[in-house]
Amino acid sequence: MSEELTNNLFNYATSELSQDAFLCWLLSYAQEKKYSGDDDKLQKCAQSLIKVFLLGQKGILEKNLIKEDLIVEKIEKQWKYIDVLVKLKCGKKIIIEDKTYTTDHDNQLQRYIKDVETQGKKVYGVYYKTGFCCETIEDDMYKGYYFFNLERIKEFFEKYDDIDNAIFNNYRDFIIEYYEEKNKYKSTAISEWTPTMIQGFYDNLVKKINLKGKLTDGHCGYGYVPNKSGGFYGLWLIPEQNNMIECKINKEQTMKYIPYIQMQFETKKVLKSEQQSTMKICLKIEVKEGDDYKNLRNEITKGETILEVDLDNETIKFEKPQRWGSGRTMTLYEWDLCGESGYSKVEYRFKNIVESFDKIYKKLS
Repeated sequence: MSEELTNNLFNYATSELSQDAFLCWLLSYAQEKKYSGDDDKLQKCAQSLIKVFLLGQKGILEKNLIKEDLIVEKIEKQWKYIDVLVKLKCGKKIIIEDKTYTTDHDNQLQRYIKDVETQGKKVYGVYYKTGFCCETIEDDMYKGYYFFNLERIKEFFEKYDDIDNAIFNNYRDFIIEYYEEKNKYKSTAISEWTPTMIQGFYDNLVKKINLKGKLTDGHCGYGYVPNKSGGFYGLWLIPEQNNMIECKINKEQTMKYIPYIQMQFETKKVLKSEQQSTMKICLKIEVKEGDDYKNLRNEITKGETILEVDLDNETIKFEKPQRWGSGRTMTLYEWDLCGESGYSKVEYRFKNIVESFDKIYKKLS
């Protein structure tokens, strides 16, 4: 988000817990209770949100909803680690799994539904996601949960511009501003991108990458990676595990590794506290077996500081990073993209590299 000083609560309360609290606060207005003025508008908004959550499930039609479906009887936070559990008067329950920049883990989504279903009530899941959207979504559902992403969140809340409530307006304005900045990457130089803009770029980019039939038909993911130098926002394409390469280091040791591609975006402060963003495409390896990392790196690169790859009648020169590392994951070569004219050229370059990954894979074998 913009670093401009504002008095919007949610520019500072950016954690998932803060968003949990807002959702609990808003949905508490969906009680069977008479309100007036702006509280009445908040009640209608809360019940409308419940309606959207229910209708988002497969097989649920609006004509099937009854009055009791939209009335909240109880709201619980962190019941068996569920972010928000909403109990409706009709007996149905809604699980809201709220994510900002993280993703689900340890089979938690299926486990939550199973835990609630043991109570003998019909349960509906909502995956409420505002940050990175690297999940694979099919038919608006994700692992049995209705996928309520940033665009849907923005479209829902921006309709309620007649409610005079500071908490509600702060959240609505925050979501709209966040959505707008996320899409500014299309009209902003890469060197001026913010972490929010790179989210928009990555979200859009993965939709256009065709991985079928390639060695990269394994895992595509992206997110924030912390490190001692300040961290970066990465997007990585990793082949299936059965595409491991064996390399004989010496008579005693054979090591196994997988080459992969990583796009790497960093923002750093420069002179006069100005921000300078950098974008690179890195050719990396992940060592699966063995621990003689330095000799493995030397065996793969043969000490060459340049790796040439032919892309669309053009030869691209990947260069050795400033310092060759020697660990379980290593960057062997990289290509600086900040000299490119804009997001469309970067997108084009990356898609070409993905298309040519089989060539790169062989060069790194």
